[in-house]
Amino acid sequence: MVAKLWLRIVTVMFGVLLIGVAQANIPTVPNELYEALKLDREDESEGIIRCGGEAL
Repeated sequence: MVAKLWLRIVTVMFGVLLIGVAQANIPTVPNELYEALKLDREDESEGIIRCGGEAL
């Protein structure tokens, strides 16, 4: 009885972790926006918003 409970808890925990990893791999900003604004996706400077080369 206790073994079934632990098995269910571990299964749910792994399921939540798997969903979290899958969600983290989905980009929040589409590639089309980067292309339209002519921005480099890899050049994200730790939360600094750049506009025309100037940091805001």
